[in-house]
Amino acid sequence: MPTLSSNGASPSEIPDLIEDWAAGPLSLEQYSAYSMEGYRIHPVSFLLRPNMGISGALYVPENANGVGVLVAHGHFGEGKSGAEAQAIAHRLAASGVLVLAVDTPGVEERSTPKHWIHEAEGAHNRGWLLAGGSNAMSLQISFLRRGMDVLESQGVSRIGVTGASGGAVQAFYLSLVDERVQALVMASSPRIPREARASGCPCDQIPGRPGPEPGVLANLKVPSLWLSEVPQERPEGLPQHVHFEVIEGPHGYARDMQKRALAFFSESLDFRLEDWKDGDLDLVDLRTPGTLGTSNGIVDLPLTVTQFWEPKPWSNVAYEYDGCSGSGDVVALVGGSNADREILLEEGFRVCQIELPVDELGAVEAIGRGQVYADRQAGGLARAVQKSGAVAIWSVRGWSLPASTVGVPYVIREPLRFMADVKPDQDPVWIHVPGAWWGVLERVNEQAVMAGPDPSALANALSFAIRGQALPISVESATGGPGENRDGRETVQATGDQ
Repeated sequence: MPTLSSNGASPSEIPDLIEDWAAGPLSLEQYSAYSMEGYRIHPVSFLLRPNMGISGALYVPENANGVGVLVAHGHFGEGKSGAEAQAIAHRLAASGVLVLAVDTPGVEERSTPKHWIHEAEGAHNRGWLLAGGSNAMSLQISFLRRGMDVLESQGVSRIGVTGASGGAVQAFYLSLVDERVQALVMASSPRIPREARASGCPCDQIPGRPGPEPGVLANLKVPSLWLSEVPQERPEGLPQHVHFEVIEGPHGYARDMQKRALAFFSESLDFRLEDWKDGDLDLVDLRTPGTLGTSNGIVDLPLTVTQFWEPKPWSNVAYEYDGCSGSGDVVALVGGSNADREILLEEGFRVCQIELPVDELGAVEAIGRGQVYADRQAGGLARAVQKSGAVAIWSVRGWSLPASTVGVPYVIREPLRFMADVKPDQDPVWIHVPGAWWGVLERVNEQAVMAGPDPSALANALSFAIRGQALPISVESATGGPGENRDGRETVQATGDQ
């Protein structure tokens, strides 16, 4: 994956970092407007690419001054309708600025599982993007780039971009990759690049670029204002032409920050400010009534996969098991239940049920550092197998990934083959290894002694594998239906030596 330079590379070297998913016509649709004093607000929809839509709100002043500003929102629970996006947009529009507030994927009217990329609910979609060699920030920036196209279509000649918190992060990266940005204001911005174990949405990460990294900040070339809501030193690496100011207050886009942002944009983009009006602004629900581009979700993006998982198990990884039960050959049970244990005991095995605790912040940190978190599970399972003396592994669902790296026979109950098989409330995010859904999981399933839903058949197959005997059943392909053994009993996929 292309990466940012750490030595202050010129902007011309940056765009390959984040691919642009835009394709096809904008197909801009405007809906019934809200009339405000001096401007109107149109909820709008447009297309990133065929069948994948974007929602936004277009603020159209009565006396436009030729300036446009794009507003990116943070992670405050809403998108274009949220107060931190609306307030600054209202203020700008009142001074004659054409404003477009853009939703990121999976918020407001597009808050559906197939579009989520934010917070915990979007973890599997983010994982799918990573497995395909992309990332959530790329997609967010693509949405904003398409918003820039909308502003251009409205005839503006000077364009700025702003956002608060996660919106500030998006605005920052947009300014590095889109030369149309002529001014930038970042409100309540976290550190950039996002630090590996920092709080906040992992969608702010650039995989493999954990902060702090001063060289990334050094790439900022456009007139910029960075506003911090907490006292802190000027970020290292920030160019001297960038204004850095502390305006203490709540995390977001508070009024004092709005005032400062308006003054900065007025100077940088050359327009006259209207008098500031105190009092609360009238926030409105800007959800669009249309269904433009709602058919496709994150997994419909045409990813080009160039990397595939080559396991590099971590050393000294903690594991747990509360003793072993039964007698006979030892089988390590990972990701399974007591029902799996009972099947193995009935087959005459000694069973050690392995637990590999997941450090959620550690999983996020691994992405920031460009590591594959499944390698942690692989290392822990290898240690547990060695310690317990297990001669085989019984894995369930995505636990087949670490099981495939240990070097002993393994079976898989309920193997995963397609992204549609994922159960977000059950399957760990680390199953999305590089190339997972483009051949890696298929390979893992094929290398198993057996993979399928029938626990009795799996236990029987494991017995034959441990004794070095051929299985007395027919063999299925990785995607085939149930097979049949010699006495006519229904069986499941079997692979390996026959």
